[in-house]
Amino acid sequence: MLTSRIYPADREWVTGYSKRKTQRRKFAIKQAEEKARKERLQERKERREEMRRNLGLDKQKDEEEEKVGGKVDTEVVEYGSGVTVTVEGLD
Repeated sequence: MLTSRIYPADREWVTGYSKRKTQRRKFAIKQAEEKARKERLQERKERREEMRRNLGLDKQKDEEEEKVGGKVDTEVVEYGSGVTVTVEGLD
């Protein structure tokens, strides 16, 4: 007499097909949403930079730094407790 016996691991693989398929779909949707989000952020960044160039804001910032006396040395230290200290030196 020949009987087929399904082992628990085999049963999980067969019955888990739908779960794995759903998991792949959800992962793909999540990845697509993240990619779209990053593209939107990049487009916004490019528009802001273009607007600054058109308005001449980049030039004003450089001129202000020159008037003050150049760039200031800055040191940022981050500690493990989440505290960030910024030290700016004067020439």
